[in-house]
Amino acid sequence: MLLPKWFQEKYPLAIRNYNQNRFKLTTPYDVHETLKDFLTPANLTAEEIQFRSRNFNTSLPRGISLFLPIPSRRTCEDADIPLEYCPCFSTVKADLNDPDVRNAAKAMVDHINQLIKGEPQCAALEIDEFQSAKHRVNSTQTDHKVNSTNFLDTIITFRSKPGGAMFEGSLIKDKNNGWKILGSVKRINAYHGQDFCMDQRDLKPYCFCKK
Repeated sequence: MLLPKWFQEKYPLAIRNYNQNRFKLTTPYDVHETLKDFLTPANLTAEEIQFRSRNFNTSLPRGISLFLPIPSRRTCEDADIPLEYCPCFSTVKADLNDPDVRNAAKAMVDHINQLIKGEPQCAALEIDEFQSAKHRVNSTQTDHKVNSTNFLDTIITFRSKPGGAMFEGSLIKDKNNGWKILGSVKRINAYHGQDFCMDQRDLKPYCFCKK
């Protein structure tokens, strides 16, 4: 943002916070809250900023004005960012032959087949070919010594049959060594012409219509 000189001079604490927040985890929700502050400039006095941020040590709202001091400890969960889109993590390539990866992929296929279980016009799907697998880890962990006890989740991409659908999903291992889908399994290639028998929009990506 380019802010006029008079604004910077009138609200120095707000400007200082804004400049420091360039290095913090921020989201469009924060931009929304910032725009609201322009409509109520009385919120930008030093006293109001201190008052509005007094509870940040105990709880954080989803959106925080960029003129307030966004805590460095803010996490994706605090900001309502789904894990699959969180920028605070890096990924490490996983072995496609790892039994954990294979079991996770099977859980994905089972999940898809469960979604279309009540639709007899849709073919049950199987894994045709693995495309990629990677573990999401904390951004400070860049080595390859990753196992099921220290990764956050596993992201798998595979092609299914029949139909050649490409799916990608993120899974996490639960305390019983089962696999839980995070969010939804996404169809990442076109499916026009394969879904002619399916009217439910949310199921179209998973349905390969039987001839």
